[in-house]
Amino acid sequence: MAGGKRVKSPRPWLLEVNLSPSLGADTPLDLKVKSCLLADLLTLVALAPHDRAAARAKERTLRAAAIERLSRGEPTHRRPKGASDAGRGRTPLRRALRTLDAEARRAGGFRRLFPLAGGGEYLLLFAQHRPLNAALVRELDARCARAAQAEDEAEEEAADAEDAAGGAQGRGGTAGA
Repeated sequence: MAGGKRVKSPRPWLLEVNLSPSLGADTPLDLKVKSCLLADLLTLVALAPHDRAAARAKERTLRAAAIERLSRGEPTHRRPKGASDAGRGRTPLRRALRTLDAEARRAGGFRRLFPLAGGGEYLLLFAQHRPLNAALVRELDARCARAAQAEDEAEEEAADAEDAAGGAQGRGGTAGA
């Protein structure tokens, strides 16, 4: 039994866990699998190559701007008036949703297991309740509902257009008789 339901033909799953996996490739298949895995992993975490020259130039520019502000008697670091995280749409939920969307675009061969739409039952499996997880699941559920509604509306519009085209064609054929 799985999840309270009887499983007719359970499929076995093989899961291998290596405590210290090797990136060495003995066969062409190893090379393909490991290179794809590594490429997807680096893409997912958005690891960008470090440009030391650009970093040094940016640091010099920021330092010069700070010195200029100090010479005018202004603080070296300040936020513009009225610039709060919430005011700019940077609530924890919005930031988390942007992160989820960015990760989904970069996922490659990976598939997110949680949070996901319809994943509310998994919330009970966590040792500690985290409101942001519940909020993410609710938002992803709402996105799916909106997408399904939009799809239904598009299908209805297509059916209405098809009916209208069929009706106009039928009327046009009888008008000349």
